[in-house]
Amino acid sequence: MIVCSAVLFASVSNSRREGNLPSDSSASSATRPRATRLLIVPTAQPQISAALILAILKHAAQNPESICQPSVEERSKHPVIIPRKIFFELATTNDATLRDFLAGTEAPRSFLEVADDTLNIDLDSPADYALATERFVRKKRDWSEPADQRTL
Repeated sequence: MIVCSAVLFASVSNSRREGNLPSDSSASSATRPRATRLLIVPTAQPQISAALILAILKHAAQNPESICQPSVEERSKHPVIIPRKIFFELATTNDATLRDFLAGTEAPRSFLEVADDTLNIDLDSPADYALATERFVRKKRDWSEPADQRTL
């Protein structure tokens, strides 16, 4: 079984807000959000920026049936976004690592090429983690600027 930190995000239908309940749903199930994707962000990689997460979320919205992740020089990186129908496969896999699962799945994959050298940092020791933390803090995005002036 693969162990990692993850965040679920959801997609909610507008039908409840418009007063139309689907015929096969109860009122209680129509008001609950239904997770549509699994976002896997390793907590031991502080160099993964909010801007990168936003970019890969936008990429996943354009590729809803695919496993989506950034790549640097054609090498896949974190974070990984897995569609709902595939994350049930992940939950029951016998693969030892997420990398093994991704290599063996027949699900479509979509990569967003990014120019972010911090994703190439290997975090094999406490010193590696300290270096990544230092570099991340220096590159930290100033989210106080207006949203229309932010760039990814």
